Amino acid sequence: MPADKECRVCYNPITTRNKSGLCTTCWEIDYQKKYREKHKKEAKKYNKKYREKNREKLKEQQKAYQIKNKETIDTYKQAWYEKNKEKILVERKVYRKKKASQRLLYNRRIRFGLSKDKIEDLYKLHDNRCAICGKTEQENKRALSIDHDHNTEEIRGLLCNNCNIGIGNLQDNPQLLLNAYIYLTCGNKEG
Repeated sequence: MPADKECRVCYNPITTRNKSGLCTTCWEIDYQKKYREKHKKEAKKYNKKYREKNREKLKEQQKAYQIKNKETIDTYKQAWYEKNKEKILVERKVYRKKKASQRLLYNRRIRFGLSKDKIEDLYKLHDNRCAICGKTEQENKRALSIDHDHNTEEIRGLLCNNCNIGIGNLQDNPQLLLNAYIYLTCGNKEG
């Protein structure tokens, strides 16, 4: 049959009789696309069952693919990161800010083995203030630190960052703290 018509998609000559205006290849692609749309739910169920049934096989295939194409994948990831860097950094900042209190609570619970209630009781006991200087978290613009004895791990109270660093630099030694007090009140009276 002479090719007197062109496919309306790929402009190749149409060699078969059809009223769709598509060549055989485009007709098959179009038919498959329509079929997939029509049977989307069935395909989704089938794919889910297949993934569940062949989970280990698919993991192995994925791992093998990642090993084989490591450089390509890394290059793609790096290019994607560079393209979206500003957006990623903004999202990370927002996420960290949003989750800061949860992260702080989690870290305290893991490090000191305290429940949320015990931490709240500690804040109530100290009236949400540093045990030494009396400043609040808002005044310091930082969370209060849980002060503890480094030898016994016993919790002593809540301190602001400056006070916590101060007693830490004086090695949690009461004699050094007393010497510092004497020095500050009496001054260094030389000659």
